[in-house]
Amino acid sequence: MVPPESDWPGTQELSFLFMECGLPDVYLAGIRYRVCGACSKQSADIPALKDLMIKLARQLVEKDSPLTGQEIRFLRKRLGMRSSKFAKMIGVSPEQVSH
Repeated sequence: MVPPESDWPGTQELSFLFMECGLPDVYLAGIRYRVCGACSKQSADIPALKDLMIKLARQLVEKDSPLTGQEIRFLRKRLGMRSSKFAKMIGVSPEQVSH
């Protein structure tokens, strides 16, 4: 049974680890989430999810350090591209994108 929204804990004190985005170490503060009583899995209601994903992508492409494999995968999926097409677009081999 899902508790009423008013009973969901908030993340003012503890940040919510947003693992569903596919990137490591993405923590969200100030959102409400619920915890399954049976398995302890957390589920959050994230407002403006599309905007959040766009902002995450912008942060990645503007950072100074090289992209990691997880970051490349995140960007490729956000663009909805196959590995081979994405590799051609960024000027690397498909093997480099898939590893």
